[in-house]
Amino acid sequence: MTIFIDHLNLERESDPGYWYIWAADFKNTFIYLFTSEQKLLKRKRINIDRLPPQPGHLSMWIIYFSAIELYLKTFLIKEGDCDIETLRTKYGHRLKELLQECKNVSKLRIPNEFENRELNEIIEILQKMTKTDDWTVIRYPGKSLGMLGRDSVIKPLLFLEERVKSLVWVKD
Repeated sequence: MTIFIDHLNLERESDPGYWYIWAADFKNTFIYLFTSEQKLLKRKRINIDRLPPQPGHLSMWIIYFSAIELYLKTFLIKEGDCDIETLRTKYGHRLKELLQECKNVSKLRIPNEFENRELNEIIEILQKMTKTDDWTVIRYPGKSLGMLGRDSVIKPLLFLEERVKSLVWVKD
């Protein structure tokens, strides 16, 4: 499968709509890949706890990580007066810090906007999973992650999309 991204436009890098498009692309790609993997494992009755992850497993979770990161950054660009350089230097790819800043910014508007249990848990797992010194999480995701099902994984993405989509108007 080849994924084409044809809307790379650096002139729009401070436009929240641009960041939202990227987040939506990553979200849709992840949902497609994750759903396909779930169906395959169910159909073949594979117990993921006993096997190393399927090919592409880590790539799939990195796509998920990217979707969440982009949703959070979209919110901060729109509501938090963050510029690209601040996002790059102060937060980088640290989801916990991005989420905390989103919580801080949203307190001024709507209290508890980002107090979502599933989102917090997923970010905790993804942060752990992307550390290079924690190979246990990557090699044995079923045991480490408690074999996350579709509902527990898709909910945070849908939650974020509801929050962010209302902030941006996408012309594309």
